[in-house]
Amino acid sequence: MENIPKQTLRSKLVWATISGEKMEECMATDKKSQIRDPIALATTETDFARSVDREIIRQVGGMNLRGLRILREALESSKIVLPSAASMLREEWLGLEDGVLASVADCPYLLFDLSTDTAFALWRRVQAGVSLPRLPPGLCEGQAGQGFARIVCYFAWQTAQSRPAAASLLLGLSPAGCEALRELELPQIDELAATAGPCVGLRWGEDVLFWRRRIQAAKAGDRTALWETTLSGVQRLAAVSRSSG
Repeated sequence: MENIPKQTLRSKLVWATISGEKMEECMATDKKSQIRDPIALATTETDFARSVDREIIRQVGGMNLRGLRILREALESSKIVLPSAASMLREEWLGLEDGVLASVADCPYLLFDLSTDTAFALWRRVQAGVSLPRLPPGLCEGQAGQGFARIVCYFAWQTAQSRPAAASLLLGLSPAGCEALRELELPQIDELAATAGPCVGLRWGEDVLFWRRRIQAAKAGDRTALWETTLSGVQRLAAVSRSSG
């Protein structure tokens, strides 16, 4: 196994995650911060450095911003059922300027979750000619939301096919979910994506504290605090990735 120095790993992760103008400041702050488990952090950095690249990170950032804009639109409708991190922070979300929302979206992993179990269950019902259950309207209602859900499905399928380790790190897919997507052909993922709207939601949607801290850090322009929330998510997703080993 390649022996990559820890500083090199940190540089790779920061460079892939944030713009060059932020890199030096966040790295310097990260050195000073108190890490509970330095070994776990080093392993997390190794996972990301070996599994993702800047182009994938760029695509993820674009999807995050698109999804958060849809979330903001959904919050304006009282008919939409959203998780606590959206509904309880409604005023905070609606009060964000576009530039601040872009800072919230600036993350090396997808801030939205795809429930592969539910997506496959709905798809199989359609295949069997069984009508779909009536579900409460959620994030991906309407044309924009459904289009976003399709993009998430296609991205998850493509990533699972080509880089399964990255599928866990970037999307939080379980090993079983990743393997199920890998087995699909293009026409099948197209069918699955058509009914996947109810299966895409805000990641860690019940973790109000995570999202409150992220929103507050973005509003304050506190790049250190924003990086800390990003890193906590990296570690959570890296744990999912390592569980496949």
